[in-house]
Amino acid sequence: MSLNTSVQDQQIVQVFPSEGGATRGTATISFVDGVSNTLYFSTVLPSTGGATAVGDFLMVQGCSGAVGGSIAGFKTYNVNGNSGSVLGIPRATYPSRLSTPTINLAGNALSPAIPYRLEIQIQRALGPEAEELESMFWYVPPDQQLAWNNLTQNVKVINQQEIKGDRELDLVKKYMPDTLGGREMVVGYNATPGRLDLISTSTWGIVELKEPSLYDFGNGVTVMPVVDTATGGYLTSKIFYYNACLNLFNSNMRAAGYCTNCAIPTI
Repeated sequence: MSLNTSVQDQQIVQVFPSEGGATRGTATISFVDGVSNTLYFSTVLPSTGGATAVGDFLMVQGCSGAVGGSIAGFKTYNVNGNSGSVLGIPRATYPSRLSTPTINLAGNALSPAIPYRLEIQIQRALGPEAEELESMFWYVPPDQQLAWNNLTQNVKVINQQEIKGDRELDLVKKYMPDTLGGREMVVGYNATPGRLDLISTSTWGIVELKEPSLYDFGNGVTVMPVVDTATGGYLTSKIFYYNACLNLFNSNMRAAGYCTNCAIPTI
């Protein structure tokens, strides 16, 4: 995960010792160093219920920290097995129907067979003629795009007789590949290192109860003065809110696949 796209300079975050637990408190990030994956804080890290420690969760200020209290993403639905639940539905009640095919590479590197192995598992679950297979794409972190590039770069053939001049040929293209196994590869700097997700766009959608919009305080008023809690009067500043009620859904969790614990090349 890239810190530069996950958190920002001067952002206030909450620290939780566990998902669904009580928050330790808040801290302010002063600077984010995405190259070394380091956060610098301008405030002391909170210690309610124990000092901030390795394994704690950093979450957006104001969130509850409850499991499932945010937007449902790939990791909500792309889970293999019949234990646990998804959006409150016990997986054991519908064995295999809420389970996503997966391959655990156990620290091994990507190989050209991986896309086919995963697709075979998906075809076993859906059938070889399933329409969902036509709309699938890969979502990968940059380390796995590099791993795939390293595979393809090693199988190039050069006819030295066709190279003119005394300068050696540049074997590296300007950009890395944007497909994997013939399917589009979307690279996300928020993606989990060492993991690849194969997604079918035909099974995903948005359920929306309240579209994103400015909060209406009444009579069309969307901006209000800020109350001075010390005096009971009003400050010179104004405040407004955006509110929404929506989430993502996946209508068929077997129409996907994912790989975990892929070897991460040196970057």
